[in-house]
Amino acid sequence: MTERFPEEMVIHTRHLRLGAKRWRVAGGLPALGLHGWLDNANTFDRLAPLLPKVDLVSLDLPGHGKSDHRPAGMRYHYTDFVDDVMAAADTLGWERFLLLGHSLGAGIGCLAASAYPDRVERLILIESLGPITGASEAVSDRLRRSVEAMKSRPSKKTAACHDLAVLIRARAAAGHLKRDAAEILVQRSVERNGDGYRWRSDPRLKHPFPHCFSNDVVVAFLAGIASPVLLITAADGSLRKRAYFRSRCRAIANLSTVTLAGHHHLHIDNPLPVANAIQTYLSESQTDL
Repeated sequence: MTERFPEEMVIHTRHLRLGAKRWRVAGGLPALGLHGWLDNANTFDRLAPLLPKVDLVSLDLPGHGKSDHRPAGMRYHYTDFVDDVMAAADTLGWERFLLLGHSLGAGIGCLAASAYPDRVERLILIESLGPITGASEAVSDRLRRSVEAMKSRPSKKTAACHDLAVLIRARAAAGHLKRDAAEILVQRSVERNGDGYRWRSDPRLKHPFPHCFSNDVVVAFLAGIASPVLLITAADGSLRKRAYFRSRCRAIANLSTVTLAGHHHLHIDNPLPVANAIQTYLSESQTDL
């Protein structure tokens, strides 16, 4: 297989500039890659070269990587990211495309595929099956905490770290990542200033959501997905243990599932089995691949 290298891109949508990386394949299946919370477009660095028939554009979601942060006074929520995904597809000129999402990105992908069944041709989910949910009795407290968080301002500039290895170790520990995989993510997550390294991500990403969907609402979204769906779960992950897992699986009309060895970031820790599962899925669900 010829080695493939990505090209850096800037996607200018109506409101924001989105950083991205593209593993271009002439005549390949157009695909948008959506990373997890506080990750970035590098999340598919090891997986994309193993998908030779997929023209993958891996996005930095707003507030992450090299993308713009949202304007002052704005929040980050699952539904807001659907605007960004569809705007990126419009800018690329893609009428129909595949969505490949990990974690947060997979949750966003579910919403986009449900809202736009005429445009999302295939959906590949890694370690997520819809957005997170919240207890209904906590809605008032959640909203208050979100409002208060938006009112707060950092008292001083975030301290710089002079040793990049410290940030890599912290990222590896936080996500049960192998060190070399964490380094791939950190390289795009930080910026170098004169006095060291600082995280690029918008601090508002850590604010509590003002509201969460109930599982019934998520199930309704999943029932609206018309495309074939592949769900890849990690043997050492927590998704299959969640109370809502079976109800969400039943909601999707055309769902294939596979469980592979690894933790939450299995697609970057050990990408070959993930790539093989995706290749099998694509060959079975689309005869011209």
